[in-house]
Amino acid sequence: MSKNGAMMDYWFGQKNNWRRWAWNQASSLLTDKHAGVSLYLPSATDLDRKIALSKGFVDHNLIGVERNRSALQESRANGGLVIHGDFWDAVHCVARSSVAVSFVFGDFCSGLPHEDEYICAMNAASLPGTEKAIFCFNFMRGRDPSGNNVRNVFSKYAGKHRGQLFLYGLLSVFLLGMHRNLINCGATNEALGEFAGRWFKVLMPLYPAFDGSLLKARFNSYQSTTGQIFDSCCFANPFGVIESATGISLSQCRSANLINQRREFRLPAKTLNSTRAVLAHRTMRLNWKTADKEQSRNSRA
Repeated sequence: MSKNGAMMDYWFGQKNNWRRWAWNQASSLLTDKHAGVSLYLPSATDLDRKIALSKGFVDHNLIGVERNRSALQESRANGGLVIHGDFWDAVHCVARSSVAVSFVFGDFCSGLPHEDEYICAMNAASLPGTEKAIFCFNFMRGRDPSGNNVRNVFSKYAGKHRGQLFLYGLLSVFLLGMHRNLINCGATNEALGEFAGRWFKVLMPLYPAFDGSLLKARFNSYQSTTGQIFDSCCFANPFGVIESATGISLSQCRSANLINQRREFRLPAKTLNSTRAVLAHRTMRLNWKTADKEQSRNSRA
């Protein structure tokens, strides 16, 4: 990446410290970081890959998502597994396959998204493949009129912090949908009251209320070399704790068609094909690794 200001420079101290922070959070929050794949935005330089490997993530489980073809080709040339397509489409494609997703990492470097993006994120989180996933997102502070509605509602609680604002918006989508429909699963008034009470603690207008909550949410901020502030959030999948909060299993919710609303949504053929190819390549790498280990054991014997 250019260092002369002609292009955004992603290689500087604060950004590198933040990048290590993000992968550290995923490593500490995941019960088994080898159990599924990590989906992230690598760009051409793929600065995350080396850090992820140093934190104990394995090569064949690191899968990038890139829309820019030249960046895609450069990342692949350096050994990366990269899906060609939109980030959320790729998350949906992988989560609907037989491969589990452990970490969804969106270093968007843009402002708060439009409300539709919150629905995309919650629909992706509702899929079986992401049930135990950790999510981490990074947003630029300022110049984000698409986030005006979320800011107008939640800024009195979260201030200007885009990571906290995003999580408030995301949880409002989750809570409104689930509380409205849980009774269709046979939830009693007592169960609904327990659900509302426990999740209210997550949405309390105090920063410490997030820490140690059901979501295990964590936040960070850093400043770029041009003075721009970026805010991030890292948290556990809210759908992954439905049963502990309500007594109703996630499978019951799915059978009642309360979640996974994009079941009939047609994902782009380009992204589907690219995902299948990358996952097949991942399987090949895994088989090679297994064969190498077996050969090493035999040679020692």
